[in-house]
Amino acid sequence: MVDIICPDAVQGVAVGVPVASPAIFLRGIGGIGKSTVALKILAHQKVLAGFGGRRFFVRCEKVDSAKALQGHLLRELAVVPSQGQTAKDALVLFFCIAPVVMS
Repeated sequence: MVDIICPDAVQGVAVGVPVASPAIFLRGIGGIGKSTVALKILAHQKVLAGFGGRRFFVRCEKVDSAKALQGHLLRELAVVPSQGQTAKDALVLFFCIAPVVMS
C-alpha cells in the first residue's frame, strides 16, 4: 500500500483548493506504485495547468546525504549556480522564482 503522508494536500490538488501544506509525501516499500501515483499526479490536467513546464519527476533512492541531494537536484533540474553562488542558494532561488511541483 502507498502511504500518503498528507492526504489533505492530495485532496486539495484534486479539487484545486489551496492547502496549508504544499508538500505531498509518498512512501512505502519498492514496487507498490509510488512512482505510478507520482507520475499520474504530475500528468493531471490541473497540475499541468498550474505548473506547466515546472513539473519534475526526480528519483532519489540512491541519494544518501544532504550534499548528495543538492548535487543530484542540480543535475536533474539543470540548475547551474552562478559564480560564487552555493548549490543550496541556487536551488532555493530555483524553487522561489515560480511554483514547482516535483516528485
